[in-house]
Amino acid sequence: MIKNKLIIIVIFVIFVSSICTSCQSHAKSPINLKDLIYRSTTSLKGERIFYPTTDKLMGSGLLFLPRGNPPYPTILVNHFGGGTARSMKGIALDFTKQEYLAFCSDYRGCGYAEGKTEWAAGEVDDVLMAIKYLRFRGLTSNKIGAYGISHGATISIIAAAKEKDIDAVVAESGFYDMVDFYNHAGDFKGFFNDYCGGTPEQVPEEYAKRTALNYVDALNSPILLVHGKQDMVIPYQEVILMYFKLQINGKPAKLLLYNEEGHGIFSSARTEYMMKVYDWFNQFVRES
Repeated sequence: MIKNKLIIIVIFVIFVSSICTSCQSHAKSPINLKDLIYRSTTSLKGERIFYPTTDKLMGSGLLFLPRGNPPYPTILVNHFGGGTARSMKGIALDFTKQEYLAFCSDYRGCGYAEGKTEWAAGEVDDVLMAIKYLRFRGLTSNKIGAYGISHGATISIIAAAKEKDIDAVVAESGFYDMVDFYNHAGDFKGFFNDYCGGTPEQVPEEYAKRTALNYVDALNSPILLVHGKQDMVIPYQEVILMYFKLQINGKPAKLLLYNEEGHGIFSSARTEYMMKVYDWFNQFVRES
């Protein structure tokens, strides 16, 4: 019996040692056993974190680490309206395979975060405070990108206008003119009253601060704009206007339009599209 136990222990030690050796071959410096066990239990589900944000609220999110040791080039993964950090888990894991740290925000009103949804107002602060948190922990390098879908696309662009250290943005199916978004909302205009505090006529300043078009002058990050021409939520003409304003102001931008896609790129075209996303971030966010 004792002999069998010793054999099992020896096999386990050899197994762990082989894994450590494999991991070390990919890392900048050796990974210890404690770190290895931590990675194996958090790499797929993400680490749930909490951090203070503005308005005395507690923000939250999911942190996904790539292999190797920090600091890492980082992608902020910003979810769509009505989603949560966990809604973006699959995309985040794909970014870690590209050797980026991926952080998915539960901005205010979503998931585990405090507060209520404000539609691209206080949520921008939550994303920017997440950058400070990641820096405090020594996890992020000086290379940061932002990827967002719909609500998250708008948040990503406004965040880049306010934080000069965001090196590149991919904005998929975003709204760029809040008043135009309201005008196309039909029976859902009541949500705008709740989130913005009234109609565009009643509180024009609230709609102005949520309109990405108003931040073009402050943008310097290269922006990849992506939209489906069959989008029934946010007409693709909005992204045309955003791209045009970026161009006439000499801002670095590229536009991808998909003829058969709706709100988000979800068909068979997504695989090829994500390769373009990786290329964009590799060009501007990857460590030189």
